Formats: sequence, C-alpha cells, structure tokens
Amino acid sequence: IVTYFSPGLPPLGLFWTYYLFQFEDGLFTGYIRVMPLMLMVIYLCPVDILGSMVLFHWIAFFKGAAMTRFGTPDLGFTGVSAAGRFSEGQLILKTESHGALVFLFVWSLWIARQHLRSVWVQVRTGRGDVSEVAIYRAATIGLVVSGACVILFAAYMGVSIPLAMGVFGLMVIAYFMTVKLLAASGIAYIYPDRPYMKGESFFTELIGSIYISPQRLVPFKIFTSYLFFGHFTIPAWPAMGHLPRIFSFRKQQWWVAALVFSAFPVGFVAAAWAILDLSYDEGGTLFLGERHTWFFDGITYLVQNPVVPDVGKWLLWFGGFAEAGLITFLRARLHWFPIHPIGLIFQSTHAAWWYWINFLIIWIIKMTLLRYGGVRAYLAGKPFFYGLGIGYVVGVIISTFVDTIWFPSAGHRGHWW
Repeated sequence: IVTYFSPGLPPLGLFWTYYLFQFEDGLFTGYIRVMPLMLMVIYLCPVDILGSMVLFHWIAFFKGAAMTRFGTPDLGFTGVSAAGRFSEGQLILKTESHGALVFLFVWSLWIARQHLRSVWVQVRTGRGDVSEVAIYRAATIGLVVSGACVILFAAYMGVSIPLAMGVFGLMVIAYFMTVKLLAASGIAYIYPDRPYMKGESFFTELIGSIYISPQRLVPFKIFTSYLFFGHFTIPAWPAMGHLPRIFSFRKQQWWVAALVFSAFPVGFVAAAWAILDLSYDEGGTLFLGERHTWFFDGITYLVQNPVVPDVGKWLLWFGGFAEAGLITFLRARLHWFPIHPIGLIFQSTHAAWWYWINFLIIWIIKMTLLRYGGVRAYLAGKPFFYGLGIGYVVGVIISTFVDTIWFPSAGHRGHWW
C-alpha cells in the first residue's frame, strides 16, 4: 500500500504473482505461487493427500515433458472444447484423470451402498423417524424434479434425450466428486478438468462427435458451454457442501430452499448488470478476450471435422480408471500406503499447476511437526496459519479501502485467483 503513494518503490507481489520457471529451453515449464489463503486451508489437509497432490503433479509434469521431447501419441484428440483449445498431451492427461474420477465415484457409491439402501427404503415405505423420512423424501423429490428440468431443458434446445441424460449424469459425477474431495482435503480451489467437467469431451472425443448430427451438435455444445451452468471456476460449487451446515439438520430443507430462491435471482441480476456494464464501458470483445470465439470456433470445427472414436483413447481412459482402482485397493489393504488417488484426478488442473508449492510447503511442515512434536505440535501451529489467511484478507480489505478513497479510477491489484 505504501508503494501506491510512492511509485518509485517496487511493489511486493509475492502473494499474487505467478513466478514462471523454465529449464532446458522451455521443456520443463511450471509456476510458483504462494497463496496465504491456500496455506491456511490446506494446513488441515491430511498429509497423504498433500503428498499425493505434489507427487502426481510432478509425474504429470514429466509426462508432459516426455511427450514434448519424444512426441505425443496420435490418438485423434481435437482439443476443441467449450473452454478453448488443449494440446494432445494435455488431453491425454485429462482423459486419464477423468477415468480415475469415475472410478472414485463408483467406489463411493459402493462404500455407501448400505446407507443409500436404507435411505431408499425409508423414502419408498415411509418406515422410520417421521422427520427423517420427510427430509429424505423432500431431497429425493428435489433431485428428481431438478434433474428432469435440466434434461428437458436440453431436449427443448434440441439435444437428444439419451445424450442429455448422459451429459447430466457426467455433470453429476464431476460435481459430486468435487464436493466429496473438497470435504476430504479442504482445498477450496479444486475443480475437475475443464474438457470433462460437463461431459463434453467424453462424448466428442471418446464416443465420437461423428455420431452426433449437426442439428444435435449445436445445442449440445451450448449445453456443455459457459452459457449453461456458469463458468468452469464457478466458486459456488466448492462451498455447496458447507453451506447447508450453516443451519441445523432439521431446518436445512426450508432454510436452504429459501436461500436458493432468494440468492439466485439477486445474484443473477447483479452478475448480468455487471457484465453488460463492463461490456458497454470497456467493449465486449476487450472484456471477453478470446472467450467470445471459443464457443463458435468449437462448433464450426466439429461440424467440419467430425471426430471418430479411437481404441487408444478408451485404453487411456480405462488406464486412469484402473490406476485409481489399484491405489484404492492398496490403501484398503496396506495401512501404511501413503498415496491417495485424489492426486491422479487433479494432476493437470490449475489447482496443481498454480499451487503445488503450497502443498509441498505444508506437507513438509506437517510431516516435521507430527514426526517430532506429535499432534500437540500440529495443533499449536493452527493459530499461525489461521493468522496468515485472516491477515491476508484484512490486507486486501485495507488495500481496497485505500483505492476507493485515493485511487478511485486507477486501483491496484492486491489479490489474484
């Protein structure tokens, strides 16, 4: 903040700068980003998850370098998605990760089968505590009705019913696992790989866009783009698992419903107004950058260049599925096995690329504290890391306050994603 008033002083950009490092003429390229909020939340993360995030990110790092040096297998990936273009090497890693994600979803259902069966019996028969039955029935009806609305919305646009159901199912898997893994790790910056987040690349790359007619392909691309269900970094999703806990279990269904039906229209109107204001003030093309062409370019390319399925793509996908299965099996059989499949799922996401150094720092600190000081030393370190996050937020607030008063037309960056 002092540098705002003294332009000659170099700004301290440690907490919002992405430091690029390169070796071997760019063959090994990565980022270092120290983020106090990240350090705060992942201090609570289990050490096996922290270590796995670093391990698999660096394995992916060397996989990418090897493909750059020796060539990438030609599996026929187009790399065109609603989120832009990806290289063949990137899509190889992301396809592997999606197979692992689907395995963990199946495994989660299998682990919870007794509970799910019990819930379904209560919903179907009505036997059990009256209040619990009412909550489970309300949740079931809400899921069925909301899912039907999404699928019918896609069908109304022109997506076939089977394709709409498939896309919706993959969306559910992606977001369900995001919330589940967030609850396990506490890492609020994780989200699935963009090409597979809404099932887009699964159908265009693995199933093959050649089987989707142009009349169906256009609404399909709309359904899987930013136009539906928000941006790929939509921050509401990591918070979904925590928001209901603001209210007691007995009151959740009413308070959460009231919150959704009041917050959504207010947030939608505010966001729409802000986007229109920025577009007219700064210019729509300037504000949107390249994103205003991604969506249309993707449709045009796939219409002109239909993608056919490839055995290699499916072997890659099932390879990720099998890898996650093997890691899960070893974790279940060997109590000392230190690797968690969450690292494989997020090996090539932004959370790994930008914040791996934070995982490594906290992993080293936690391992040292637990090794030489035990749980007591770990608990003693909590106030320090809580203070890091709170102090960072206070600093950003003060910076915003200073900009509002003294620099209303030329603010300064104090925080970045």
